[in-house]
Amino acid sequence: LLQRAGNWGNVMGFESITAESLPAFAAFLHRHLDGTRSPQAFVDGLAPRWAGQPPAPNHGFMLREAGEIVGGIGAIYATRQIHGESMSTCNITGWCVLDSHRQQSMRLAMAITGQPGLHFTDFSPTKVVADAWDFIVDPFYDNGGIDKGAFWQISQSLGRVAIGFSFAAVIGVAL
Repeated sequence: LLQRAGNWGNVMGFESITAESLPAFAAFLHRHLDGTRSPQAFVDGLAPRWAGQPPAPNHGFMLREAGEIVGGIGAIYATRQIHGESMSTCNITGWCVLDSHRQQSMRLAMAITGQPGLHFTDFSPTKVVADAWDFIVDPFYDNGGIDKGAFWQISQSLGRVAIGFSFAAVIGVAL
């Protein structure tokens, strides 16, 4: 898939994030993902210097249009001993694509997950993932308005279905 990923660049600039392009990608993440984190902090996070680790094949993949970065997905690689077995891992992080290019997002995910011999993780979930987790693990929360847990959402939905069914049954019997 890496070779094929390189060929996708003919449609739109699609490339591996290298040590040379990492600072530009980090600046993109600073501008479009998290302005409270400095570009250097993104560089340091995406290029950890762990002792005894093989060099990373890349720091993720990014999209360019007219020379400008319009999206990317970061990757942090490590080799870990799990149950006595050496496993190569890739932590997917920093996935950010401009709204105008969102239709290209899956190209990035496919390039990352298409790398052979890796086990994939995501230890840095986005706010959307964190909010979804809260929705699932606490179905009874009620923060007012429409911010309610799954139990309340499902209850309201079933209530509407019951009202509709009852209304249809009354009309059907009357006819």
